Amino acid sequence: ALGAICKKLRAYAYITPRDETGETLPTAESVAAFRKQLAFREIELIWPEWTSGNVFLGTNEEDEA
Repeated sequence: ALGAICKKLRAYAYITPRDETGETLPTAESVAAFRKQLAFREIELIWPEWTSGNVFLGTNEEDEA
């Protein structure tokens, strides 16, 4: 559904590939297999997952915890 919406809006979705339990996929091979399941070019994979944080303050989630 997300790919069809992006195609209609001429947009892109950036997603992190995850398994059934919600964990980030560990290897590039598993990410490539996940990518083959997607039917839309409007869905772009981000792997490995980027660290969240405030780029202006230079802090990461790990720093704040």
